[in-house]
This record gives sequence, C-alpha cells and structure tokens, in this order.
Amino acid sequence: MEHHLGLGCSFGIDTGHGSVHQELANKAKAKHFHNWSKEGQGNDYITTMLLRYFAEHPDRKHNTTVSIGWSGMYRHDYICESPDVNWQWARWRADDNSHLVKELVQHPAYPWAIEFDHIVKFVRNILLTQSWLSSNNIPYVMYNAIDNSYQIQTWGVKLKLLEKQINNNSFYQWKTSQHEFCNENQYWIDSTPTSPADVFPLRSRGNERYNVQDAHPNRVGNEWWAQQVWYHVLENNLF
Repeated sequence: MEHHLGLGCSFGIDTGHGSVHQELANKAKAKHFHNWSKEGQGNDYITTMLLRYFAEHPDRKHNTTVSIGWSGMYRHDYICESPDVNWQWARWRADDNSHLVKELVQHPAYPWAIEFDHIVKFVRNILLTQSWLSSNNIPYVMYNAIDNSYQIQTWGVKLKLLEKQINNNSFYQWKTSQHEFCNENQYWIDSTPTSPADVFPLRSRGNERYNVQDAHPNRVGNEWWAQQVWYHVLENNLF
C-alpha cells in the first residue's frame, strides 16, 4: 500500500523506542507513514481523527492500511478549541475528577453507571470504526494498547450481544493488551529491580518487584507486540 495510518494514545508514539504503528507500516511496505496518535487521548479522539483523516484525504481510501491501538476506556475526550486548521483536544479521567464524578454517580434522578458507561462507549467506538472501515473497503487491524477487557464476565446479556459484533478476525487478542504484555515481561522504557520498601510506582513479575519510572513500551515491547499483530494480519489476510 502507498500509505499507512496509525492511531492511538502515547503507546503509539515513537519517543526513541519505536512504535507498533511504525513497525506495521514497515512490514506492510507502506511508502508513507502517518502517525496520528496523541498522548493521553482516549477512544473518541481515535474514532474522530480516523474520520477526519479520510475526510481530508478521500483519495487515499483505496491505498491506505490502518492500525488502531485502542486507548483506555476511562479516558473522556473533548475538543477545547475548533479553529479551521487544527483541533485542540483535551481529556479527563473519571479518577481525576472525584468531585464531579461523585455528583454524577449520586445524582438523585439520573445516577451515572460509570463503569457500564465506559464499556458501552468503548464497544460503540469499536463497532462504529470497524463498520466504517469495512464499508469503505479500507484494510485495518485493531488491538488494545491499554487494558480494556476487564470484568467481561460481569457484562450483562445485552452488552455481550454487542461484544459479539466485534470482528475478531480484525482485532488482535481482544481480551488482552500491549500494556498487560509489557507489564508481564517488564518491557518498559525505565524498569529496574527495586526493593519492596519502594512503594510507587511498582509493577511485579513473579516474586520480583520493579520500579517503573516510565510505563511506556521500550523497543523490545514495541517490536515484539508488532510482530504478533503482524502474524495476525497475515493469518487473516487483512492487508
């Protein structure tokens, strides 16, 4: 393909340690790589910027492959400026806004079912995105960059019906994430053994505990994960 578009959060950005999107673009032999990932952003950003990219470049629909690393479902995006040239995005997290969240959750008439709301909106973004890409015959692959499949066993019947609409052929390992993989193997940018006395931030591997100063994938974490995603692309003839 002529072009490859990568979308995600900071896990998709090359900070000197490569990126999964860049690796996939190389493997797809794309001549031009466009990385529209943005640090800290959530899944509304990803879905919206996908639509914006092809609105700005409609002639690329026939010669672009797409990789999407979904961000955390607890991130809420919003546009804080809307000039013609560019959009300024920001986000808030439920755990960053305890006062607002408390008011919404305890609302006497319309209490916010916060966790369920997160899940529904995340699945909605996946389904809308895969439907739009498929209807436009744009080759794509998705994966979770951040943990998103938690507590699936508690999902209700109606939500599980929505989940069944996710195209697993185009979604690598729906029930795991690059974050979980890097955590299990300590493939972080800065991860050194530490003593149990060091409290924050800690990750564990077996009986060892690690002090993680930068919990973003290092080069090994990006290259290994990209290789697994690429195997999935080949097995399912996605690109």
